Amino acid sequence: RACEAASAHSAVILGIIGPNPSDDEPKFKEAGVSDLICKPVSKDKLAAKIAEALSRGKTTVCESPPAAEKREEVVRGKPKVLVVDRDIGQRKVLKAILSRLDCEMAELSKSSDCLDKLQAEKFDMLMITSDMPSPSGWDIARELRQGRSSTMPIVALMSAEQAKEFEEKNKDKLFSGFACKPYDKGAIEALVQTINKSDKQPPS
Repeated sequence: RACEAASAHSAVILGIIGPNPSDDEPKFKEAGVSDLICKPVSKDKLAAKIAEALSRGKTTVCESPPAAEKREEVVRGKPKVLVVDRDIGQRKVLKAILSRLDCEMAELSKSSDCLDKLQAEKFDMLMITSDMPSPSGWDIARELRQGRSSTMPIVALMSAEQAKEFEEKNKDKLFSGFACKPYDKGAIEALVQTINKSDKQPPS
């Protein structure tokens, strides 16, 4: 059905088949599939096939749901996170954690450079220390929520003591969440997972 719908829109269709092409190839060809990719599928092989297909038109990849989720991840690329913290040691800790979570990280030591950085590059998440010198993390989050980054996850970095007052201060939902120092990999991973959820939200 997916192939029929894609064909109706003149899409180029890629079929992902098992290691024995003779079993699946006739079915895919009959359905109008433009090209086939044999398992196991490497990122490089799939990227090359998609690039080739995109040069000819739109692309639909017919595959099982789990494989489709992985394909979306490959096409989308690694999540990009901007970390703003004046403490280089804390930035190094976050960089190590985010790297293990397969994220790209850029870093700033001054919050005054944050908005320009976000304007110049596309990021999927901002992590900023809430009590940065002027402008504070709260100031940055407020300005972003009023502009184009209304749905981008923004995480407040703070001490455990400051976290006690977070919910009260965050009534306007400027921050998507917070992370306490010392940072826990599981907590950071849960925050990173909100990136995909924010992508599906309609712009406000």
